[in-house]
Amino acid sequence: MTTHFHAFLPVLLTAFLFFAVQPAGRAQPAARAVKKYTIEQFMNTVAINGGSISHDDKEILYSSDQSGVFNLYTQPLSGGAAKQLTDSKTNALFAISFFPGDNRLLYASDNGGDELTHIFLRDL
Repeated sequence: MTTHFHAFLPVLLTAFLFFAVQPAGRAQPAARAVKKYTIEQFMNTVAINGGSISHDDKEILYSSDQSGVFNLYTQPLSGGAAKQLTDSKTNALFAISFFPGDNRLLYASDNGGDELTHIFLRDL
């Protein structure tokens, strides 16, 4: 019986210390209401990924599914509207990077979801 007590002694001491050092009367934070969204609102969420700064520090390259399929976009760093560079209706296109010396860019895509990703060059 003594052996079993010694095995649980560290657990009992830890539990005692945990509860003994808790401040008395510490108020629990008030629970806040969690906002709920409809499935339609969830499905209308626009995803953005990637991000590459152009060689002249004027634009950022990214991919977005705002058209329903991931396509390539640039956004002026000075502000203003984004420019859609591609208009694929079937294959998702994912931005990789601008080239370091000009506005050529690399992007990745597969063919109809076959998961055989290829890297493409978009020339000027």
